[in-house]
Amino acid sequence: FDGKTYILERALVADLAGLSTMLDDLARADQQDYDARRDVNRDLKQAEARLAALREVAAVEPVDVSATLAELREAREHNAEVTAQVRDAERLRQDIARERQDIVESHAAIARLRAEIAEIEGTIADAERSIAESEQILATTVIPDPIDLTSLERRLEQAESVNAQWRAWLDRQGLVEQVAALEVNSKVYTDALTQREAERKAVIEAADLPIPGLGFCEDGLTYHGVRLDQASTAESIRVCTAIAMAMSPKIRVLLVRDWSLLDSKSRAMMVETAEARGYVILAEIVDESGEVGIYIEEGRVAAINGERVEVASV
Repeated sequence: FDGKTYILERALVADLAGLSTMLDDLARADQQDYDARRDVNRDLKQAEARLAALREVAAVEPVDVSATLAELREAREHNAEVTAQVRDAERLRQDIARERQDIVESHAAIARLRAEIAEIEGTIADAERSIAESEQILATTVIPDPIDLTSLERRLEQAESVNAQWRAWLDRQGLVEQVAALEVNSKVYTDALTQREAERKAVIEAADLPIPGLGFCEDGLTYHGVRLDQASTAESIRVCTAIAMAMSPKIRVLLVRDWSLLDSKSRAMMVETAEARGYVILAEIVDESGEVGIYIEEGRVAAINGERVEVASV
C-alpha cells in the first residue's frame, strides 16, 4: 500500500468483488448504445435542420394536367361546333330574308309580268318549300350554351404552382415522419442505457466490496457517489486502507512507506482502522530526532524510540 497514491485501478476492486466480466459486458453494451444513439442523434439533428429550413406549406390536391388538357380540348371542340351551328343558322336567316324579299318583288312584278306568272309562281312555290324546310330545321335545332374557358385556362396556368406546393408538402411530411421515427429510436437507446445503469447499481450494491459506499465510474472508483480522486484525504485513506486489508486477509500487516507525508489525523485514522480489524501497521518515517522507531547499528538493535538497548558482548 502506497500512502501517497489514493486512486487505485477500478479493475483491482472489480476483481476482488468478482464483477470484472459483468462490468466489462455492461461497458461494451453501453458503448454500443452510446455510439448508436450518437449516430441516431446526428441523423435527427440533420433531419430537424432540413425540416426547419423548409417553409410551412398547406396540403393541396395535385392538378391532373392531362385530364385538364383533355377537358379543355373537348370544350374548344364543342365551342367550335357551336360557332359553326350559329354561322349556319345565320346563313339560314339570311336566306329566309332574301327569299322573302324575292316573294315581295315577285308579287310586285305580277302586274307587269303576267306572262311570266307560271314561272314566277313555281319560283314562289320552291321558295316557300325552302322556307318551310329551313324554318323546320331552325325550329328543331337546339344550340347549346358555349363553355366558359376562363376557369379551365386559369387552372392550367396554376397547375405547376399548385403541383410544386403539393410536392413540397409531401417532402416536408416525409421529414416530419423521419424526425418522429428518429426521436423514438433515440429514446429506445436512452431507456436501454438507463436500465443497464440500474442493473449495474443493483449488482454493485449487492457485491461484497471492501467498504460500504464504494462504487465504480468509467475510469476509476467512487466513494458515496464522488470520484475517489476528488474525495477528501480522510475518505481516500479510509477507502485505500479497506482495499489494502481486503487484498491481505490472512497476513494482517500493512506496509506504509510514506508515513511521513500523512498528518496526525490521517495517521490516527489508519491506526484506529487497523486496530479495529486486527491489523499491524509497519510504517517508514523520516526522523532526525532519534526518538522514533527502531534503530539498527551493525546488524543489531541499538535503540527503540530513543532508548538505547544494551547489547551483551559476544
